[in-house]
Amino acid sequence: MKTKRIITAACAFALALSMAYAPLAETGIKSGFGITASAEDKKYGYLNYISDGTQIYITGLNDFSTTVIQIPDTIEKLPVTTIEDYAFAKSKTGSQTNIRRVVLGKNVTGIGERAFFAQSKLNSITVNDALKKVGDSAFRSTGLKEVDFKEGLTTLNASAFQDCVDLEKITIPSTVTEIYEFCFSGCKSLKMLDIQGNLTYLGAEVCTNDTALTEVKIAGVAEVKQYSFKGCSSLVSVQLPDNLNRIYGEAFGGCTSLKTINLPEGLATVDAYVFTNCTSLLRLDVPKSLTSFGNMWYGYATTSSGSKINDAVMGVCRRSAAQTYAMDKGFNYVYLDMVYGDITNDGKVDSKDAMKSVAFAKKTVKAQYVDETDAADVNFDGKLDSKDALTIINAVKNKKPIQVKN
Repeated sequence: MKTKRIITAACAFALALSMAYAPLAETGIKSGFGITASAEDKKYGYLNYISDGTQIYITGLNDFSTTVIQIPDTIEKLPVTTIEDYAFAKSKTGSQTNIRRVVLGKNVTGIGERAFFAQSKLNSITVNDALKKVGDSAFRSTGLKEVDFKEGLTTLNASAFQDCVDLEKITIPSTVTEIYEFCFSGCKSLKMLDIQGNLTYLGAEVCTNDTALTEVKIAGVAEVKQYSFKGCSSLVSVQLPDNLNRIYGEAFGGCTSLKTINLPEGLATVDAYVFTNCTSLLRLDVPKSLTSFGNMWYGYATTSSGSKINDAVMGVCRRSAAQTYAMDKGFNYVYLDMVYGDITNDGKVDSKDAMKSVAFAKKTVKAQYVDETDAADVNFDGKLDSKDALTIINAVKNKKPIQVKN
């Protein structure tokens, strides 16, 4: 979990020496976004705030019966830029959960850690164009139903919306670069996650057990972390980024409705049990770049070797690691790159292939690789004979391709 903090050297030194555990009001040190401020809270209507002389930080409520929070643009002619850690958390409002709606002022750039934590009746927020960062667990366990973030947002920290069981829709702009662990975990009403643009980090367990989630689109990241979408039992379709390099263990474990997922060329590593219990994923096309497989990463209903999904089919490239996996595990497979008649696997059907097909038919030569036999059996009757050889010879002579088996 990661919340970025910047503290001036002088404040950090003083804090380390004598005030490491002193409360905020005594130290004047900002806990969420690392800015020094005045020591005492001031009041602005129902809001409490502090100032560092250049900007304003909202620290909480002085009237716990408040239902609508309107963060002003300015106080004391200074911009209101930050909602501080725990500002409106249930633990800081006398255990009251009366907040229904929040409207951010135009200058708010950061929302601190647990700022609205456990405000279960909070169901609406109006977001501004200036917001950059949302802190750890900022809206965790709230009643939000829809959030429309604007371009400019860069960071959603860990557990920011965890256990928001009523959250149905969230708009994530292309400017977001970091989404940390558990961010949407337990959002049991969320139907779609669409992350496009410049994402560089997507944390583990980001959507674990989001049982209403049906579609996921991700762009930018090179890795899908462990348990990212585990238990998303309604998930049907996943679109992964073209630059994906690795999928960690059980990332899609228990996605029993999953039918479609792309594994892009360039993907190198898939860890153990990534698609365990994906009982609806009956066809998986695997790029040639994928060379490292974890244990039972595809085609099993549980983590037991005896729970193979018999209808599972793999699309593989000739002589690839995926073909070896399918053969070793006893899965059916089809070729993604097969040119039938191309026995020598050089991408074309020529006289070399014709000569080899004749040798196979006469049984003077044996195939070195399984795919040689598959390429030579152009009549698809399970045997290599003169009919196959004649078809290949005619294809070479007439310069016409052999019909590819579906």
